[in-house]
Amino acid sequence: MESTQLIHRQKKSKHHIWMTLILIFAGILGFLVYTSFYNPDLGFSLTGNVIQENFDETGIKISTHVEPPEEMTIKTEIEKLEIKIQETGSLTIGKENFELKKASLILDNFNGKISFNKDEIIELDGKASKVFVDGIPISNKDKLEINIQNSKYSFLKLNNFYLDSLSYITSGRIKLNNEKAIINIDNEEFKIKKFRGTLEINSQELRLNGYADESNLGTIDVRSNQKTVVNKNSEETKTS
Repeated sequence: MESTQLIHRQKKSKHHIWMTLILIFAGILGFLVYTSFYNPDLGFSLTGNVIQENFDETGIKISTHVEPPEEMTIKTEIEKLEIKIQETGSLTIGKENFELKKASLILDNFNGKISFNKDEIIELDGKASKVFVDGIPISNKDKLEINIQNSKYSFLKLNNFYLDSLSYITSGRIKLNNEKAIINIDNEEFKIKKFRGTLEINSQELRLNGYADESNLGTIDVRSNQKTVVNKNSEETKTS
């Protein structure tokens, strides 16, 4: 009886080992099939150098505190444009010319072009539904033509606008997905595509707050369609 019991237990143990191996193999095979045909991002995120994965459905939530570029040109519709002018070079609203110093200028529903650097509005040309100077409306017309040339400013804010792309070398801090990932860059490339949100700029800092479809932050590559933040220096995370 003792020898019979010993043989019976050995067969049972082998049977369990084979079943375990078969289940492991089936699980690996199923995972490879699933990630290859149905959810390739899952395999990528598990093997890559992932910082965080939770993104908003409309894109990557991004907030920046970086040094401003030498010059920017934006041609788009802007819901509200706010400017604190230090010294006016040339300002035309409608058919009237103005000379302003340390004035607050607000343009509602602006549509046109604005070029600026960290200290000066090089050119602003377009139309606005309403124009306010120090809180006082200039005209009741539906659309006012406005032109600014070579005017120094201390603060500039673009509310609710679209920026197709921005790329330059800078330093500062970028926060992703409500500070779940914070990236510091030092004299490195900052690049975003299809940004929607708000821009603030002064002589010291460029602040962006909104959503972008894609961004390169130094050695970090961020793409909303992959829902990952990866280190481009890691060979495991490179994609075509």
